[in-house]
Formats: sequence, structure tokens, C-alpha cells
Amino acid sequence: ANHAASTEFTLILEAVATQEIFGDNPDAVFLSAGCSPESHAERVPGGLKVTARAPYASGCEISDWALLIGIPLHDDGKTTGAVNVLVPLAEAEIQQTWNVAGMRGTGTNGMTVTEVFVPDRRTLVVEKDNLDRLEELLNPTELVKGNLHSLSALVGAAQGGLDIVGRSLEKGRPIAYSTYRRSADSPVIQQLFTEATHLVDTASLHMLHVADVFDSLLPGEDLARVDRARARMHSATALSRAREGMQKLLDVAGTSGFAHANVLQSYWRDLEVGSRHAMLGLPMIVEDYGRALLGVGPTITQYH
Repeated sequence: ANHAASTEFTLILEAVATQEIFGDNPDAVFLSAGCSPESHAERVPGGLKVTARAPYASGCEISDWALLIGIPLHDDGKTTGAVNVLVPLAEAEIQQTWNVAGMRGTGTNGMTVTEVFVPDRRTLVVEKDNLDRLEELLNPTELVKGNLHSLSALVGAAQGGLDIVGRSLEKGRPIAYSTYRRSADSPVIQQLFTEATHLVDTASLHMLHVADVFDSLLPGEDLARVDRARARMHSATALSRAREGMQKLLDVAGTSGFAHANVLQSYWRDLEVGSRHAMLGLPMIVEDYGRALLGVGPTITQYH
């Protein structure tokens, strides 16, 4: 999902940079990652000297290029702006830091570049006087749209769980320590599976609504702040319903659903972790949507 979304971000780069990425390798793998505040870039002849750390660089072990986002720019020891830089992964060091219960297949490890020279053609700079216009570093509409790649994978995990439990019920497995020889004959199991199906369907409807919003945009058209916040709220709601549906599916599956050999527990772990991604997490999205609806102060989330 990160690679699919990140590839769209190449459109904010100069054509010469895009050619450098894909010219000799049309199948180049490209990632984007936000950098920690202590990262910094300094002007040098012909470009920038960059030292930066991306704590969560999904796919960094298999990528060819990385767009490092939001690096403070320094001149003579003073912060003069911020910059995105495009660097080859050959110039980066990977730290094996992703020791998390879910999303284990994403390779979301730490990535560091140290005093790497980045030519001007691979930089996008916003001067300090314009830092209120961070959309020049990464367009807010495109960023919210990019989150749909992750959203679809996570709602897909809930759908995958629904398929697994549905097939199990079709096989006629019994309910342990009960008189039911077929789980599907139990009215309670029927109700749980029905509710889970409806919740996953509801998640899909919220997700598809957000997709329709972006599909309706003309090329180059941006969403207004309140519409971006509304889209993010629908995304967060999709994940909330997906998690609720997954919980009911686990109740139907019982402890066997948590066996390492059962893919259901993998879907569950990925959904629980991925749905709490900073770009998709509910608490800040709710607050930001309320601010946008009521016109109370500026947005509280970067780029959105």
C-alpha cells in the first residue's frame, strides 16, 4: 500500500527526477516516509547535505528510492525552511526496528541517511516564510487520497476474516463443549456471523464513498479543508466497523482462530495495528473534523 501511494507522490517532483527513478528501471520500487524532527539539511553547492531518520519507512528493505519528507532546512545554524529529498536506498542504512504485533510483512523499519549529498534536481524546498503552506511539500488532497491504499488493504483484512470464518461454518464444524454438532445450526452463531457480515459491508461502503469522492475530482482539483476532514472521518469509521466485525468473527471462530497456522489471527493483528496508523487513527481525525465543521482554529494535523 505504501509503495502504491508513494508512487503517486513522484508527480510533485521535477520531471528530471522522475526520469532518474524510472528511466532505466520502469519497475523501480519507491517509498515515502516522514522524518523525525532532529533531521536536518544544509545548503551546499549544487544541492543539500542531508542527515535524516525516517522511523517508519515501510518497504525500505525492498525499495530502490525513498522520498524523505519534512526535513528542517538549516542555513548558518538557523532553520530557514523545510525540504523533501529523493535519495537512493543504496545511500541509506536500515535499522531492524519493526518489532510489532501486526503488519509484520511491511518491513516498516527505521531508515537513516548521514551527510548524504542530494542534488537540487532531487529536492523540493519550502522557505521559512512559507511554512504555513506545507502543501508545497506534499499536497494535502493527494496525501489523504494516498491513505486509501492502506485503507483498502485493512478493510480487505476484515473481508478476508469473513471469508475464512464463513468457509469454516460451511464445513460444519461443531461447537466444543456443547450439543451442537454444526456451529451454523446455533441461532447465536447465526446472529454473530450476520452482524459481522453487516459490519464488514458497512466498512466497505464507507471506504467506497471516500473513493468516489476522489474519483469525482478533476485533474489538479483539490478538496476543501472540511471535505478532506470528512473523507478522513469516513476512512476512520470504515476501520472502526471493520474492527468491530473482526471481533465478532473471532467470537465465532473461538480460540482456534488465534492459532499461528490460522490466517485469521494474522488478519486480526494487521487490522488492529494498521487501523491505528497516524494518518488513519480516529482520535485526531475526530478532533480535526470538528474543528473544520465549526471553523474553530487551524487544522491540528500536518498537511491535512
